[in-house]
Amino acid sequence: LYISGYRFDARWSMLSMAGLRQVGLRRLGPTALLLNHSIFYDLDPETVLGLEVNLRQDIAGDDRTRALVIPQIHRRLSELTSLQAGLGVEFRTNRNAGLVAALRLIREF
Repeated sequence: LYISGYRFDARWSMLSMAGLRQVGLRRLGPTALLLNHSIFYDLDPETVLGLEVNLRQDIAGDDRTRALVIPQIHRRLSELTSLQAGLGVEFRTNRNAGLVAALRLIREF
């Protein structure tokens, strides 16, 4: 996994990740190459707006390519807890585009 981040100024930042994805404990699923790039804007101390772009290429399995574009909002709930929500579109080879919703509760340590 490769991760790189950069803060441009007090409000703008970005994060990029690249790596492999493997899902499954008893039976392995498809292995995929993942590329993820996100850009963030700190709206205020409790709210961050983001745009995440993911590219996934299966390299062992169904050989599908997937691209996800998902605007998101991160809202701080407490000093160590935040909520991340997004609604976007996923594009897949040999399929119609579909809506994707994401919701994460994040606890910092």
